[in-house]
Amino acid sequence: MAFCIFHSNLDGSPVRSLEGTDAQRKGTLMAHSTMHFAVGLAVGTALLIPAVLKKIRDCEKTSAATGKLLAVSYTLAFTAIIPNLLRHSGIPDTFCSGWWMNLFFFNPLLDKLKSGGMLIGEVLILLFFCIHYAIIIAGITRTNTHTAAFKNNV
Repeated sequence: MAFCIFHSNLDGSPVRSLEGTDAQRKGTLMAHSTMHFAVGLAVGTALLIPAVLKKIRDCEKTSAATGKLLAVSYTLAFTAIIPNLLRHSGIPDTFCSGWWMNLFFFNPLLDKLKSGGMLIGEVLILLFFCIHYAIIIAGITRTNTHTAAFKNNV
């Protein structure tokens, strides 16, 4: 969304300037940053959730695997929004939507497929927050239950 700012020159004459990024001024369609962030969270969670679930199933300590899952998920989520951050910092849209930016979890491709998506992105981020929280709680309760059962049997 571009907007106008009215200010004056040193001589007092009014000047109207158009604020916003190249993409906003041109009306270029792009997915919202929350959508890209959610894609990064999804990739990170999908990569490491099998290892965490295996540790939960085997009643082993899950803290290291869960920490790795969270660190990788959020690192990939922030990596996924790098082209959006570059675009908003003033780097030309032609650079930020180039084919080489597909390295960041198909950022330009997602921009072409889905315009907007702030609500979808927010819902997906909330879903992954809940999944991560459930994994942490399951790991704690499963490990504590196993430890208590072991102490009772000894």
